[in-house]
Amino acid sequence: MVEIPDVTEEHIPDYCNCCGNDLSSLPHQYAGSRQVFDIPEIKIKVTEPQGL
Repeated sequence: MVEIPDVTEEHIPDYCNCCGNDLSSLPHQYAGSRQVFDIPEIKIKVTEPQGL
């Protein structure tokens, strides 16, 4: 894991995925973190050398 990520997102659920109960008014606690490393799209760079 890197010390300072480029983007940090908070994921706080509004409802329970199992029963659908509203969770928005309940206190939340830190459950842990993970990091996702995305490889940027590869783009072709075209260079046309022109002699004079």
